[in-house]
Amino acid sequence: MKKIYSTILLVALALFSFSISAQVSEDETGEFLTKEGYLIGIDDKVNPPNGETPDLSFSFSTGIGLSNHDIIELAREQALNAWFARQYNLMKNEIGNRFNKDYPNFEEARNDYFKNWEKPNILSNASWVKSKYDSRVSAGLGDREVFVRNLKLLELRESELNLGNINNTSYGAFNFNGVPIGNITSLSQLNALRNYEIQTFSYNEVSIYHNSGVSQFMLIDIINDMGSYSNRFDFDYGILNELLSLQINHYNTIGNGLPYHYTWYQLDLMQMYLNNIWSFVPYASTEVFPRSFGTRSFLETYANQHRRGTVSIWDNGYYDYLVQGMLHPNETDERAIEAAEYSAELTVEYERQYALDNLLGSVTDVDLRIQSVIEDLGYSNHSEEANWFNSHHDESDSFYNYLESNNSSPEAINFARAATEALRNDGAVDFNNEFIKAKSFIGTLADCVLNALISSGNNLFKSTSEAFTQGKSKYRIKFTTFNNPSNLAIATTSLPDPFDVIDISFNLARINDTSINLAGQILHETIHAELHRIKLSNNAGPNPLPTAQYNWYVALWEFFENDDIGRTATSAEHTFMANYYINPIASGLREFDENTHPLENYKYFAWTGLQDYGKLNGYITQTELSNLANLSQIITNDTHTNPCD
Repeated sequence: MKKIYSTILLVALALFSFSISAQVSEDETGEFLTKEGYLIGIDDKVNPPNGETPDLSFSFSTGIGLSNHDIIELAREQALNAWFARQYNLMKNEIGNRFNKDYPNFEEARNDYFKNWEKPNILSNASWVKSKYDSRVSAGLGDREVFVRNLKLLELRESELNLGNINNTSYGAFNFNGVPIGNITSLSQLNALRNYEIQTFSYNEVSIYHNSGVSQFMLIDIINDMGSYSNRFDFDYGILNELLSLQINHYNTIGNGLPYHYTWYQLDLMQMYLNNIWSFVPYASTEVFPRSFGTRSFLETYANQHRRGTVSIWDNGYYDYLVQGMLHPNETDERAIEAAEYSAELTVEYERQYALDNLLGSVTDVDLRIQSVIEDLGYSNHSEEANWFNSHHDESDSFYNYLESNNSSPEAINFARAATEALRNDGAVDFNNEFIKAKSFIGTLADCVLNALISSGNNLFKSTSEAFTQGKSKYRIKFTTFNNPSNLAIATTSLPDPFDVIDISFNLARINDTSINLAGQILHETIHAELHRIKLSNNAGPNPLPTAQYNWYVALWEFFENDDIGRTATSAEHTFMANYYINPIASGLREFDENTHPLENYKYFAWTGLQDYGKLNGYITQTELSNLANLSQIITNDTHTNPCD
């Protein structure tokens, strides 16, 4: 009997975590404790009559003495059990107060507490998961547009082939997955391409449907429902129940392998949680008891398993889904099964064709042009550039016309890519003259002067900028700005970037000058751009330098060569310009000023930025410069007004 009693104690203790709210009953002799150092060497227990602890007795015998010892141990354990029960009852009430709910026992209160612990983590991760799957849906919709446009192209080409138009397609500017549509010359070739395109389109549609269902689950079931204020104390959610099982399983491991019985550690852990200082408990560190099992990974997996929706019409399983929906469970009637299968087959075919026809019917010529531009420029269908083209139809049409008129040459593509970047940043593009303007340049006085030079057909500007227009070279010019008050330069000209675009940049700190000065600066910087091009293209046209001038120009590059190619270019080009371009610049300025004064009056403006090189090389003296400066004042102080004055 004593052995049995001891065994009862141990079994009751093992069941503690599942009944910790119960009070000690008549036949319970110690639910919370076991041998922890108190009972060393004692294996027998007293069986208390009627569930009560007996009093001590005395008969001056060894047996009675040992029995009295067991009675004392039992009384201590029962007292401690009663203390444990009170503490768990206090925690049960504390949790109930927080959630405004009466709990019948501690276990239910603890379970809600664990669920509530997980809830904020689930909600904080929900937006991340939803955003991830929204991005996938967005990417899928972008791919859908490409698939549908490709299928529309095949439909148009099919009509031509049926009419016998094999070699003279009307859609020659369009490509099907990079292949000119005119290269499709037979119906068998076309059908093979279409079947493959529909197959990949179907895979994409299934993915869109699935990812959309995950996103909808996160929005409706988690963010809106679980996250609503009215449901703040509602813990009856499948996801919380699943997380609870993980929490309980881990909770039951707390204290295993530690010196004292695990119930002490669980009790301490719970009171620390309720006091929001759980991290101070060594055995409740994040390594032992994580704050949450509701991680992003868990939530994503759960959302995929419980997504909204059923089966996409493009899913291979849609046919079986329809058949099952038409039959009773465990249907054995062959005629009923055959009828359901036949009906499902017709339904699948009809619904897919109906959906595809609607999509194809929505494709316009503009859509096809946009797709052509995106493909020509080498942008992915998910790129920001592709999104921009899809939302800017008028601009896309300008790109299409430009690329088509230039046969999508490498030079035209480079310019179009640079133009895309400018327009996406609110700049401007002149496709006729192939100039790009940054947003910061637009509306400045320099912009006004540039427009005047272009519209008036200024001869010097036209000849020096000609190579940058109409595909006459691979280089293009972009007008932009910088702001540096400590820089004395009004403008600078860069070497070509990876897109072969040369930036002419105006210093906003010094751009508010007279229009005649800015006209001179634009002519000066455009000559720099032309000299860059001549050097890099080995004096290629349309306006090459005379051979002797070119050879000297190359010699200047070699003379000034150093590790800084920009300084080399500046020194060589300024020396060359001081020798050969003073009169042309002065003539261009006189033309800009409507030939108001003699040529000599404009030469001082032409020497801007070149004076030191002129004096160093003996092209002009300081006295001559002073005389030219006096003549320039006649222009500065006259009453004649230019378009931008």
